[in-house]
Amino acid sequence: MGKLDKEKFSLQHHDVDLFHRSEWDGQGVTSTWYVVYRVCVALFMVTGVVCHFVSTLETQGMKWFIYMTNQGISFLTIHYIIYAGIVLGKKFSSGPTPLGSLPFLYKFSWGMQTCFTTVALWITLIYWTALHPYVVEFNIMKGTWMKMLNVFLHGVNTISCVVDMMITARPVRIHHFYFPCLFGIWFTLFSVIYWAAGGLGMCMPRCLNLRLDSTMSQVDPSCPINCDKYIYPILDWEDHPGMAAGIVIGGCVLMPVLQSAWWGVVWLRQTCKGSRKEEFYKVDEVQKELHDSML
Repeated sequence: MGKLDKEKFSLQHHDVDLFHRSEWDGQGVTSTWYVVYRVCVALFMVTGVVCHFVSTLETQGMKWFIYMTNQGISFLTIHYIIYAGIVLGKKFSSGPTPLGSLPFLYKFSWGMQTCFTTVALWITLIYWTALHPYVVEFNIMKGTWMKMLNVFLHGVNTISCVVDMMITARPVRIHHFYFPCLFGIWFTLFSVIYWAAGGLGMCMPRCLNLRLDSTMSQVDPSCPINCDKYIYPILDWEDHPGMAAGIVIGGCVLMPVLQSAWWGVVWLRQTCKGSRKEEFYKVDEVQKELHDSML
């Protein structure tokens, strides 16, 4: 059996150059087109997030921050901003590329990317398979603009990650699956505490006790305002704690699979470019020796 490489779980890599250039640029080259791309992606994501926040102020207000979707895309956007800053800094700096250990900002950026690209994929899958029917049933998304923003939150988030994985030169390690798991644990604890403290989810007109022969819609505007006791129906800790716990456990089990999907995208990218090299995923032996000597 192969020896478990503990270093693959770390945010260490021997080739710093991969973290501020495109796969499609030459080695050591941070091209102008790549700088423009990174800045445009960051601005696009910031614009989308701000538009959604402003458009839901009247209906959600500060509750906007309680949803995993909104937290996830906010952190994904922060990642894009930091990444753009790194590439801009490299493009306009006169110093050489640092050798050896990744700088702290590079490690932080790589960790953010690893975590929130996988979280984005999880959000997309869960929304369109489990939550979208609920949104349709209660007619939560009204108007073309809100439907477009909904697609941005639950579709464009992952599409942007796929496109980015095909352009960036950064590697992906399946061993980093624990980063999105940590975010999942954070949101689980947050949702439990929020529920236990009496926090409410979405509030809207709903007639919950209609007669079976009633022709009135359950979401008729004349219905009284009712608020959910949960953030998401699949995380209903009061009435369906078993289902909620199952979703959390299932998510943790699925994270290595989702992380493997991103590894596959990078494999495809490198295969298309002809740069598929196993050493991209190895930690430099010299760095290992230096690390061991410091222990």
